[in-house]
Amino acid sequence: ERLDLDYDQFSTVCFGYSITPHVFHLVTNHQSHSMHMALEEVSKLGYKKIGVYLHEYVDSKTDNAYAAGYWRYQQRHPEREHMPPCIVPYGQSDEAALSKWLKANQPEVIISDTDEPTIDMLKDLGLRVPEDIGCAWLSLGQQNDHRSGINQNGYLIGQTAIDFLVGMLQRGERGIPQTPIR
Repeated sequence: ERLDLDYDQFSTVCFGYSITPHVFHLVTNHQSHSMHMALEEVSKLGYKKIGVYLHEYVDSKTDNAYAAGYWRYQQRHPEREHMPPCIVPYGQSDEAALSKWLKANQPEVIISDTDEPTIDMLKDLGLRVPEDIGCAWLSLGQQNDHRSGINQNGYLIGQTAIDFLVGMLQRGERGIPQTPIR
């Protein structure tokens, strides 16, 4: 969302892409790199038919970094079997989109930007994780998260954002920066 504030009065740094427009300094995970890492790791595990399941809302607010990382990976590895990603449009049923995409592409593993509901949806479709289909997530939760995937290290992102903010305060930087740093 956009917050209507007089930003000339504030030193501002964002962590994550929640505030729009993206005009402030930003400390966040490198989403396209996370996608590449996830793709490489599931490939090393022997998966050949790798699918990607994304929500348009999540991908668009990150400047389409997840989808871009996936498409770039496909270009760099033409020897591997590729399928189009399942990108769920705004307002569309997740389960309907996933079901249709699974039937058309039959991936062995899914890399997803979403949380636990993916497992529930797969169970509703008669698939067991990991017996029938593997799953990896692009953003794991707490340290005791039992899923496989990318730990974006939110604690370090928060520390880095605070360090950056302290530097801005010390330098007297306020308002919307002329050139936002990411």
